[in-house]
Amino acid sequence: MFATVIYDENCKARNKIYEKQVGKAGVISVGFRVSRRRLSKVLKRYNGEVIFAENVKKCGILPFDCTDFKTNLLFSEFAEHCLQYNGCGLKIGILDPYGHRLEAELLPRLIAHAEETVIVTDKEIDELCRIWLTATGICPEITDSRSRLADCTVCFAPEGAVTAGVLYGQGGRGLDERKYAAKIPEEYRFLITHGVSPAELLCMLENEDKYCIC
Repeated sequence: MFATVIYDENCKARNKIYEKQVGKAGVISVGFRVSRRRLSKVLKRYNGEVIFAENVKKCGILPFDCTDFKTNLLFSEFAEHCLQYNGCGLKIGILDPYGHRLEAELLPRLIAHAEETVIVTDKEIDELCRIWLTATGICPEITDSRSRLADCTVCFAPEGAVTAGVLYGQGGRGLDERKYAAKIPEEYRFLITHGVSPAELLCMLENEDKYCIC
């Protein structure tokens, strides 16, 4: 069970909290003057598995960290964009210091598709290079220098990078939230109209399925 916190726009008593269960979600509707103490008490049983609508004051309460999940979605959007190009002349760059995305299923396909691939990482990835070489016949350029991303056609750099091409990351294209609304089961879609991020909601639903003991 996870919680989503939304504003109750029709709530005349602005310090009230209403709670109901919708599928796997506890929907917490709050007024505009609900205190941190009262909200924390209601959310305590969700063990940190909480997300907030974008217009809700978090009152210092940390939401569930969906960053890695959303970055994986952004990488998928980056890969989809790259594969729309003719590979001839296509240079793609990937900034991944810790190697979190380097074992993605799409990566060998990207390497094979592009004329040139530059991977900027601090991680030792000799074994991955051997796998890519076997699978694609190509070994990308591996470097720790971010300057090698400057002339990429398309670049994936979640925290941002200097590049002349299309950037997926901070300072460039962000996650296209609209793409994920259709993946949300019908019973939860009203939460999106209340300002809940479709990507974060999808993260919570998948996380719930992952740890569900059936």
